[in-house]
Amino acid sequence: NIMPVIPEVLALGNKMFALAMKLAAPVLVGLLVVQLLSGFLYKVAPQMNIYFIAMPLNLVLGFMIMILSIPVFEKVFNMNLADLHKEMERILTMAKG
Repeated sequence: NIMPVIPEVLALGNKMFALAMKLAAPVLVGLLVVQLLSGFLYKVAPQMNIYFIAMPLNLVLGFMIMILSIPVFEKVFNMNLADLHKEMERILTMAKG
């Protein structure tokens, strides 16, 4: 019967979504700060074209945060990858039997 497997698959999907949020959080927060600061800059100096400043700044800051976060990404990903493998095996054995 496949019915007991459905909640397990949904729980695994929730875990993967939480992992994705943990990995994306530093970049999202950094880019949010840049957007807020560029909004303040636009209010202070409206004659300045903020788009040509904010867009390259977003790219550079996003890549810089991603590069600096690689050791943390690796640690979090490796910790959760082992658990994910065990969960997948458990779900597959549930689905078989």
